[in-house]
Amino acid sequence: MQQNVKILLIFLFALILGCSSAPTVAPSPHSKQTPNLHETLEEIRCEVNELKGYDVAENFETALGKSRAQISLQVQSSIENQSELIQKMVQQNGMEYNETYWENLIRQNTKLLNAQDARVVFRKMQNGETGVVACMSKSDAAKPYLVKINRLSDSLELFIGEELSQNHPLKKKNAFIKSNELYANFLVTSQIIQTLGAGGDNQANIEYKYRSMQDDFKNFRSKYEFILQIDGTQIGNIITQKLSSRYKLSRTGECESGLGVQIKQKKSKIECSPSSFGETCYYELVLLGGSCDNVNEWFVLREVIKANDSNAEFAKKRLLRKLENDSFWNAWFFELDKWSM
Repeated sequence: MQQNVKILLIFLFALILGCSSAPTVAPSPHSKQTPNLHETLEEIRCEVNELKGYDVAENFETALGKSRAQISLQVQSSIENQSELIQKMVQQNGMEYNETYWENLIRQNTKLLNAQDARVVFRKMQNGETGVVACMSKSDAAKPYLVKINRLSDSLELFIGEELSQNHPLKKKNAFIKSNELYANFLVTSQIIQTLGAGGDNQANIEYKYRSMQDDFKNFRSKYEFILQIDGTQIGNIITQKLSSRYKLSRTGECESGLGVQIKQKKSKIECSPSSFGETCYYELVLLGGSCDNVNEWFVLREVIKANDSNAEFAKKRLLRKLENDSFWNAWFFELDKWSM
């Protein structure tokens, strides 16, 4: 009996020793691990011709907003890649815009107008975060841009018509500037529509009308000038010298082309009277700007210049020097610049 017990104990001891020395089995390198949320979202696919946006956030609403914003960024980046080409197209037509203008133009026009219509195709919560995948068809994304380009086309045609029909310098110039601004927006919107795979039926027609306007304004500007009707006095010579240093003036003093601004000097003379300073001399300088046919008066520039000295002769000389260099010319140039082409 004791012999049997010893044999049993030896067997159990050997069994225990063998189990404790058995090797640990390492996990297979091919065992499947749970992917993180970003990897899961990357695997989700949208339909053909759809834009995809996805992101992870602390809640569903924030994740959805980020996903829609990602779709919008895809449209923006595609246009930014073509912005240099668009700039060249506009600059060829005589319009220069700084980089800030283009950055604002691209940003304003490429913000997806109906991003809220992107539909949720997948959502998942993992480790306290929510992941969302949103999809949107390119045709749906293009819809508001098609509406927008129709509005731009209508406005552009309106201002092109205004430029073509006008000979009033300011109205023609303002219509030209507005047409160029609209055309820049039109180009960007058109590129967005093409990027999204939609077509623009009216683009060729707009391009033709826009080129016609450009040619018309170029012709107008080449013939446009200031026509001076100024007397041959010393004061008249000062006026001519000041204006010729800044503006294109008619050599003949006649409205040969019928285009431009006729600037007339209102006749006046220097008046002097005794004062506590000796003699004070006054001169009222008035320039009248109007159409070549003398039908329309467009602006009036008026300034009273005065000077003091011991006698009238010295006061008049001082007045002429003041007339030539007085600060009122800055205000006059500001007004005349509006009428310059």
